[in-house]
Amino acid sequence: MAKRVVIVEDDHIQSIALKLLLGKTGYSPAAICTSGASAIKNILKEKPDLIVSDIYLSDDVDGIAVAHAIRKEMDTPIIFITGQSRYEFGQRIESFENCDLLGKPVTLDELQRAVSRVMCGNKS
Repeated sequence: MAKRVVIVEDDHIQSIALKLLLGKTGYSPAAICTSGASAIKNILKEKPDLIVSDIYLSDDVDGIAVAHAIRKEMDTPIIFITGQSRYEFGQRIESFENCDLLGKPVTLDELQRAVSRVMCGNKS
């Protein structure tokens, strides 16, 4: 049985690409969310095995705020993705356990390595 992932991405093409890549790593989407507010609601409802989240989203709740909100309830591993400076965001996420940060565009090899790291409980 495929593990479940919530994809948080406001760009439709990026969300399709992530869905296809994650399918190749054995993950099936429980939900695809385009805003931080809908992500929090869906993550808490679906209780996925993994979260893959863009940092900048279509509302005022970014991916890091989503992570802070859900980590109050669960410790689901998170892979953040961004098209911006990984250094800037690396500092903002360093307090999270079981997370990683990838730059866009994400490749299958990068995603597979990140999934392995976060599912083993390693910090990025």
